[in-house]
Amino acid sequence: MPPMRSVNRIQKIGDRPLITRAYAAILRPGWALAYALGAGVALVITGIWVAADKEPLFILHLPNNGSDAVFHIAFGLLFLAIAAVQLNRDRTAP
Repeated sequence: MPPMRSVNRIQKIGDRPLITRAYAAILRPGWALAYALGAGVALVITGIWVAADKEPLFILHLPNNGSDAVFHIAFGLLFLAIAAVQLNRDRTAP
């Protein structure tokens, strides 16, 4: 099992491209909806994957799979709810 510090470094490296894309997406309304839908689907899928597997991708050791799965699924559903609200607002806007 790798130390948690190294796992966090790997996650930080992987999060940087996501954060920059998210920042670019919030500046453009059309991209924001697509990003929210994509992030929501990806988070739910990875949450289900983490719940089913102790070592996803054969390199990530997640000692708290249950809480990681709940976190991913909850935030994925939150992203999808935000996208649904935005879709509804876009339809009812004049």
